[in-house]
Amino acid sequence: MHGLTSKGVEPFAIYEAVESENPNASDAEIQAREIERSSGFCIGGSRMAWHKTSRHQRGYGTTWDRTRLRILQRDGYLCQCKRCKEEGRVTPANEVDHVVPKAKNGGDEDSNLAAINHDCHLRKTAEEMGKKRRPRIGLDGYPVAD
Repeated sequence: MHGLTSKGVEPFAIYEAVESENPNASDAEIQAREIERSSGFCIGGSRMAWHKTSRHQRGYGTTWDRTRLRILQRDGYLCQCKRCKEEGRVTPANEVDHVVPKAKNGGDEDSNLAAINHDCHLRKTAEEMGKKRRPRIGLDGYPVAD
C-alpha cells in the first residue's frame, strides 16, 4: 500500500474512504479504488471524464511543456512555495504553479510561475479554494505535524 502514495495521498485516508463505502473491503479492493482515484481510469476499463476539453485547449499543450521545463530549470528544481521558504526547507520541485491562479486572471508569464513540490501544490490549491486539510493521525491516535 505504501507504493500507492506517489500522488501525496495518505494511506489511512484512502483506507477510511474505501472502508466507509464498503466496511468489508479487502486490501485488493482498497488498492483498486486508489488506482481509480489517482489515475483517472476505472478498473473496468472506461475512462473517468475529468475534463471536457483537451489539455491543449485548456492552455497546457506543447508550449506549456516548454515553459514548465524552463521554470523548473530557472528555480533549480527546488520548491519555491511560501511555506518551504519560511521554514528553510529544501524540497525538490516537480510541478509548476501559477502564483496568481488562472481562475483569478493569472497569466502564464514567467513572473507568475514558480516551481513547486506536488504536496505543497495540493496544499496551496486547497487553501486557495478555502478548504482545510484534515490533520494526519499517527498510530498513537494524536495528530502528526506536517
